[in-house]
Amino acid sequence: MSPTPFYGEIKMPKYLERFVPAGYENVPGAGLVIFANAILRIFFIAAGLFALWNFIQAGWMFMASSGDPKQIGMARDKILLSIVGLLIMVSSFVLAAVFGIILFGDATALIQPKLLLPGPTPAPN
Repeated sequence: MSPTPFYGEIKMPKYLERFVPAGYENVPGAGLVIFANAILRIFFIAAGLFALWNFIQAGWMFMASSGDPKQIGMARDKILLSIVGLLIMVSSFVLAAVFGIILFGDATALIQPKLLLPGPTPAPN
C-alpha cells in the first residue's frame, strides 16, 4: 500500500488531463503543478482585464474633465500606471523565459513547468 500524499487524494478533472505530460498521469503532485499554473494564468488574465478597465476609466475621465487640469492629470496618471503594470506583467514572462534558458536550456521551463520524474524501471533480466 502506497502512502497517501499529505494533501490528500483528489482525482484530476477530465478537462485538465490534456495538460499532464505523457507517462505522468498517475504521479502524485502532478495536479499541484497544473493547479498552480492555472492559478497564474487566471491571475494574469484578471490583471490584463483590470488594466483594460483602467484605460476605459481614464478615457472617461479625460472626456468628462471639461478642461480641469486636476482631472486630466489624474487620468494621465491612471493611464501611465496601467501601462507600467502591463510592462511589469510582460517583463515577468520575458525574465522567466530568460532564466529558463539560462538554467534549463528551455524558455518554457519556468512558464509551463513539467513534472519530470524517473520513468518505470526496466525489468531485470
